[in-house]
Amino acid sequence: MVAIKSAFLILASAAVAQAMAVSRTTSLSDIIGAVACPKGQTLFHINNNGTVPSTAVGDVWKYIGNFCDPSWQGFTADSTTGTCNTAGSTRTFSLLGLTLTEKLELNVGSSSAPAKWETYFVQVFELLGNPQVLATSVTAVHDLLQVETKGSGTYITWDTVGCSNNTATAEAIFSEVHGGGVATAIAHFAS
Repeated sequence: MVAIKSAFLILASAAVAQAMAVSRTTSLSDIIGAVACPKGQTLFHINNNGTVPSTAVGDVWKYIGNFCDPSWQGFTADSTTGTCNTAGSTRTFSLLGLTLTEKLELNVGSSSAPAKWETYFVQVFELLGNPQVLATSVTAVHDLLQVETKGSGTYITWDTVGCSNNTATAEAIFSEVHGGGVATAIAHFAS
């Protein structure tokens, strides 16, 4: 199982590198493939994005790119495991009355000291378990957080894909939480 997971991460890194060479962006399907939903659930997809004007991409990634410090999203990690910003590390936090755990699957770019020449950063992480809120259950939730140079600013994209028994509510929840995170990041650099 460890060998399979290692091979997966190598292939995912290669897919990101290839996408970066061609278009400078990638998608969740490039990295994780198609998501198969369990019986009774259907696929949902959310995209939140925004531009941080007149700000270097490395500065934005330094602010949002530390997987073990989600404070930019308005909450703190209750605990972490593994080496921060390394595939396999986890963070556990409380949100919406739930205790949630996410596992980092892929990290491209240093969040502590991005080099000036780095203009593209990526993180892929998975929400573990089967959390339920407002009678809505979600499974197989994967996130892709990426930042890249756009003009004189930085473009943030946060894609989420997963399965739910109530896609409308799942989409509303993830849009609000992740859209709020993107808005908070933009506001941080505007002040």
